[in-house]
Amino acid sequence: MAEVREAGPGDLEGCVAVLARLPFPVTAATHDLVRAGLARHRAWVAVGPGAGGWGRPSGPEARSGVGERVVGFVVAERRFAHAAEVTYAAVVPERQRTGIGTALVDRALDALAGDGVLLVEVKTPDPSCGGERDVATRAFWERQGFHQVDRIEPRSGGQPSTPAAVYVAALHATRAARPSGLAHPSGVIPQGLVDKVVARRGRLHAHETLDPARTAFVVVDLDEGTMRRNPRRAELAAVVNAVAAAVRRAGGTVVFVTSDVADPDALARHLGPRLAGEYHADTRAGGPGTAVADGLDVHPDDLQAVKLGASAFFPGRSTLPGLLAERDVVSVLVGGMVTNVCCESSARDAVVLGYEVTMVSDANHGHEWGLHEAALTAFWRNFGDVRPSAEVVAMLGGAAPP
Repeated sequence: MAEVREAGPGDLEGCVAVLARLPFPVTAATHDLVRAGLARHRAWVAVGPGAGGWGRPSGPEARSGVGERVVGFVVAERRFAHAAEVTYAAVVPERQRTGIGTALVDRALDALAGDGVLLVEVKTPDPSCGGERDVATRAFWERQGFHQVDRIEPRSGGQPSTPAAVYVAALHATRAARPSGLAHPSGVIPQGLVDKVVARRGRLHAHETLDPARTAFVVVDLDEGTMRRNPRRAELAAVVNAVAAAVRRAGGTVVFVTSDVADPDALARHLGPRLAGEYHADTRAGGPGTAVADGLDVHPDDLQAVKLGASAFFPGRSTLPGLLAERDVVSVLVGGMVTNVCCESSARDAVVLGYEVTMVSDANHGHEWGLHEAALTAFWRNFGDVRPSAEVVAMLGGAAPP
């Protein structure tokens, strides 16, 4: 049996060599896509003795000279906080039906489940394609606990392709029995904590109403300099625009906050000189850090504020508190980047200043490794509220909160 482990940089070409062994054509473009996927996403390899001299030594074996080869691999792309897709999976023909594919998928799904993933998707050729090999592929995924939930038709006028079957497996129960009978609508708060907090305070949300005219939506650091680092900027901008539009319709206030990094040396102690220098340069006069990012709807009545540190509410370090005081604001909605640094810092300081604060879960974008989810969870448990944008928009429109 081959050894299954998480892939490293030294396994890349070994995985590509597996593709070359498959009994059907795999284009050079696909090789490049697999290389890119292996470089950017989590992957797992099965290594064992190679056959017939094919492939290349892999990982530590490449240095030790033992001569082990990659005989199979799986790549999984984290699409959202709780969802991932298996984008590539392959085992060399002579090692198929020996349990290697199952061992690879088991290892990948266990790792994803431990990292908070609830649902995993995989696409295969749809049954309508009729290929014998595809029947075996679908049967394999069904044995791993995947179920077909959709079919994607080829795009008309595009490149020749075949219908795809969309399979999904649940790694955790998404609607398990709950002592409180409630789940947090953001999807990021662990159910055990939801049950504990609801039992303690008797309700899911700290703030159950909004006074629209006395509500401000504070958008933190969505300047062009910051947003250019966000691969999902269009998705984030769409959510922020929707919340901002609802606040304006309800008679509330929208504020875009940018930063002034005047002392890069102080920031360099934490971020290093290169990144601190970039932030400093971006926030000089005319720099990309001084302008609200393209794609965000800014209206003439919106306010703009500047902060000198992480928090938009720290006294003496931001122009925002004075602007809100002039408008008699009592409720603050927070969105922007990044959740676990400037947005969380701003939200906590706003609570200290007496505001009722709600972090809008999908209007915030945070770092990976669970930091976005951890920041929202800690804030909801101890300081204020967390709601998805759909609920916030409904509340501002006069609908009863869920």
